Amino acid sequence: MRRSFQRRGFVIVAVLVAGISGLWVATSLLFLAQSDVRSAEVTMTRTRNRSLGLSGLRMLSDVLVEQREKILLGDSPTIEPQYSLWDEGNREAVVRLIPFGPGGERLIAEAGRLDVNHATVEQLSRLNMLDSGQARAIVDAREARPTGRFHSLHELLMIDGIDAADLLGDLAEEDSMDQVNGQEVDLAERVARRLAVPEARGLIDVLTIFGFEPNLQQNGRRRIDLNVPWSEELARRITERFGEGAAAALESVFQETAFDDDARIVEVLRRFQVPARDWMEPLDALTTRPEVHVTGRLDLNTASVDVLETLPGLDRAKADRLVAERESLDREERGSIAWPLLRDVVSDETFEEISSLVTVRSWTWRVRIAAGMVAADDPEGPIDQAVVYEAVIDLADPQPRIGYLREITLLQTASRLAAVLEDERADEESAVAAFEENLPLDDFSMNEIDDMAITSLDDLNNDFELDDEFPEEPADPNQSPQSDEVDETPSGRIGRWRP
Repeated sequence: MRRSFQRRGFVIVAVLVAGISGLWVATSLLFLAQSDVRSAEVTMTRTRNRSLGLSGLRMLSDVLVEQREKILLGDSPTIEPQYSLWDEGNREAVVRLIPFGPGGERLIAEAGRLDVNHATVEQLSRLNMLDSGQARAIVDAREARPTGRFHSLHELLMIDGIDAADLLGDLAEEDSMDQVNGQEVDLAERVARRLAVPEARGLIDVLTIFGFEPNLQQNGRRRIDLNVPWSEELARRITERFGEGAAAALESVFQETAFDDDARIVEVLRRFQVPARDWMEPLDALTTRPEVHVTGRLDLNTASVDVLETLPGLDRAKADRLVAERESLDREERGSIAWPLLRDVVSDETFEEISSLVTVRSWTWRVRIAAGMVAADDPEGPIDQAVVYEAVIDLADPQPRIGYLREITLLQTASRLAAVLEDERADEESAVAAFEENLPLDDFSMNEIDDMAITSLDDLNNDFELDDEFPEEPADPNQSPQSDEVDETPSGRIGRWRP
């Protein structure tokens, strides 16, 4: 009887154990199933938001390309802070433009920055964030490259003497996701930022590799190239543009002047004592560059004081004056590179020197966008699982293109982590230095330092690459220099990137 009772008790315990085990297994399977469902939902949401972001960039490209006529006249395009793509009940699909320029700009003119692929050692040295040694190292590294150019500003990090702080500024200040989530600093700090003069955070704010523009007149036709032998076709175009007698006068000038640089056009205007106000039309219509797209010119209408100061003959006072004067330019002045001369900011001699280095148009614009869904009753609130892109939109041709595209959703996380690791590296290097000062070398193995595994921003490059430019296409040697027709097909693209 007792044995039977014990046997029944054992069976009950076994059944309870089996039941609990089964329940645990079932619960675990349910949890795993829920995790898989949640993971699938997150993946689907991210995939949808990536598609939203790409759609948003296409929409934004169309918004900007519609303003090409403004750009031809020297104006900048305008955008809204946020665009709604569609809504579904209580939720709305949006594309939000994130402020990220030094002054909180949402649309950054690439031509307002110094083109690192054309800048001289002297120009780079005049940037207040580079010394002459660093400037020389950049030019030497550029000339040593097979293509003779950088394809990404982040390639500067491979140069000795250029570190992450030089290029990017304070990594800990990256706040793209804070802005996506609607997190703002307190009122006092926002007011202080508004009152402060915008300062470049690093070379990323003053340099570019996208310095080019279509060689067009304000009327949209190709400029007239003077860097060719005199011909009936050239005479026809000069007469058509400037009227009877202009061709005969220019032909006589051709006998004694080689138009091998745009500065020669200014030289001729000065030689014949043409009033500065009358320089605007010839400077718009004439060129000495046969290329469809001219590279390396700095936009007088958008460049910062720091960048303007790199131009020959300009000091800080004149650069400050240029920025102040352009706020009051009329429409005619804004559309001509001659306006610094018309406003008496520079002399005739200085203008002749810089005339082949400047423009008043930017055709490539950098943006950061966040895409995703928001609550319909709070459209400016946080975006659910936002995907963030940084892109450069190319408006040089009537068909807009994306010249650069990178998803930077994790940029803030990567930047903060890199900042921490950089601080730790500095602390460890200080500790090692202090340790070496207080110990005889005989008592200290340098292998111990090597084994400390100090981590830097370079170790993050494989996981958080911050830039990715497309390779450059070779110029088309068959392009006719005298044709005034604008090639609107993708094959007309010269010296930029693949479609």
